[in-house]
Amino acid sequence: MGSIFSTCLLVQGSSSAPELVEVEVDLHPGQSFSPDMEKPVLLAGGFMSLFPETQFPLSPTVQLNRDRASFSGEKLAQLAAIELERISRVKYQSYTIEADNRVCVIGDNGAKVKDFIDTYGGILEISPLLIKGLDPEIPSAMELSLGVQGRGLRLEYLVRLPIRTDLCTYCGVCGPACSEKSISKNLYVDFETCTLCKECEPVCDAGAIDIGRVEKRSMEIPALIILDGVDVESPLESCSVYSEEGLKNYFSTLFPCQIDEVISCDNSICQYSGRLGTGCNLCKSSCKFGAISQGVDGTSIDELKCEDCGACISVCPTGAIQNRSFDDESFTAYFKSLGLAADSVVLIGDEAALHELWWQTRGERFENVFFLEYCKVQSLSLFHFLFL
Repeated sequence: MGSIFSTCLLVQGSSSAPELVEVEVDLHPGQSFSPDMEKPVLLAGGFMSLFPETQFPLSPTVQLNRDRASFSGEKLAQLAAIELERISRVKYQSYTIEADNRVCVIGDNGAKVKDFIDTYGGILEISPLLIKGLDPEIPSAMELSLGVQGRGLRLEYLVRLPIRTDLCTYCGVCGPACSEKSISKNLYVDFETCTLCKECEPVCDAGAIDIGRVEKRSMEIPALIILDGVDVESPLESCSVYSEEGLKNYFSTLFPCQIDEVISCDNSICQYSGRLGTGCNLCKSSCKFGAISQGVDGTSIDELKCEDCGACISVCPTGAIQNRSFDDESFTAYFKSLGLAADSVVLIGDEAALHELWWQTRGERFENVFFLEYCKVQSLSLFHFLFL
């Protein structure tokens, strides 16, 4: 090897078949990798973490096997073509989720809730609720219950609606009829002063007043903020509930994010029965991020919570959970195409581990060893080892 970085490039040849070209590059870490080639570069050996913004895929597998294994030029060209096929076959859904700034704020003091609205109303779409006290501008919730709804929450509660504005003719009779002056000009009934005498009901010719009238309401919201001093029982499985002290954590979630649905579940071979509500739950119990749920629709994965750690894949007994960046079908096809000798040693590691190995073993060659870059070694299952 020379004194500067050297690698090989898979380029589009004059014929339909790609060609492998050995090159030495005057390269400096952190700079883009743009070799001066007349032919289009399809793939190169290298490390993606070292060379940002490269216009073609870089393969640690090709780099390690070129520099540290005992591959012939022909075998290396075959490997580069297989690596390109592996990258090209990766298929999973990718999309962007915009930030959802809707939030419900619950307090026990109208002034505090209004202060919160004045402070954050310009950046948040706030639905306020009071669970104690009264305020003519904020609904007071009775019998409030919280539940998980998708990635957010569902709130169910009762509100008092003693005056039906659709029937009211604003004649003004009810105001003077109330001995406690509990009915305001804005048709708000102050139940802190109201004695429930109901003297206002018979004087209303339009039949718009029913002091005992309540309405059941529900709200589906991505997040809930509970102001200090308020005691609300929240569902344990939800991470969408924030205290006033945890506002920093809430605001850290308000950004557009790209979702790659790399981890998937094939419920046709999953051993959990959604119809019976029982069966294997190894994937769910292994997930530290709460990204896997099981219900009537079977096993599902929340891509917003999933960290692609691979723990669920490694414990799945049927292969229902797959990593779409290198699924079982691609894994077996890869090695069958490669055709390694029966006594070969396969050394598998992620890019960081292989980069470290490459760095520490300059000048060494390993006989009958094949180096494979695998993004999540933790997701290797018994199937992979039995196959190898």
